[in-house]
Amino acid sequence: DVGYFAEQTYDFDLKNAYPTSMCLVPDIDWESPIVNTFKDVELADVGGEWFKDDNPMQFLLANVTSFSFPKDVLYPCIPVVVDGTPIYPSEYSVEDPACAKVPMVFITGPELYLCYKLGANVKLKEGYFLRPRYNGNGSMSKSLAAAVKQLVTDRNIAKANGDKFSDQILKIMVNSCYGKVAQNVISKCTWSAWSEEMEDIGPSIVTNPVSAAFITAIVRCTLIAAQNECNKLNCKVYSCTTDGFISNISEQALKSLPLYGFSLCLLCLLSFIQIPG
Repeated sequence: DVGYFAEQTYDFDLKNAYPTSMCLVPDIDWESPIVNTFKDVELADVGGEWFKDDNPMQFLLANVTSFSFPKDVLYPCIPVVVDGTPIYPSEYSVEDPACAKVPMVFITGPELYLCYKLGANVKLKEGYFLRPRYNGNGSMSKSLAAAVKQLVTDRNIAKANGDKFSDQILKIMVNSCYGKVAQNVISKCTWSAWSEEMEDIGPSIVTNPVSAAFITAIVRCTLIAAQNECNKLNCKVYSCTTDGFISNISEQALKSLPLYGFSLCLLCLLSFIQIPG
């Protein structure tokens, strides 16, 4: 529905959505990046094994050939890019003539996990379990998390010292990290005043399509999980952005949502802030 709603609504924002998501994505061991591969599998056959520990952060990528969500799932979670814009259909198949413009659909571990929790039928043509990199002490390497943590720590110091200028600079820096990781993953051009023509901006030195895909997937899945659970409570979601949505659900009810298991991973990392709508 679009228009005026004669009821109390709230504008919820996923606090520090992309920096927080960056803290959850491990580095890839590029010397040996693939643990194993799989081909021509259905989620119904493998989901119980892959997600038996209810871990949404499975480090995998796969190519989808078809999917369908149950009729009671109001918010599907597989993005299909049409003319540069992601849409979220309830059904898709490479064999459907209507899908001829979108012959390739890829999915990450968090999205496939949510598909499993929502009861979707998903067929995967091929995919890869990725190998994370480990530090010398045996801990999983998360260089993005280390950078974000340092910037947030510095920002907290600036705020404590009343240094508003440094606070805002550090805020811009931490929120810009994702943009540099995802820079030119999809080719983009900008106007050059020097050459007086459009030029490809090119990748940054930290551009990483795999990390960028997982970062966006975690944020999207968290929001989509919340929206589906709102629907189960007979609450409405009136609009959605990249990191929030407008709904008539109360803040208390929203914070109690399990998010199909995502809340356990995001505990102590994510929180919602409420703005009266």
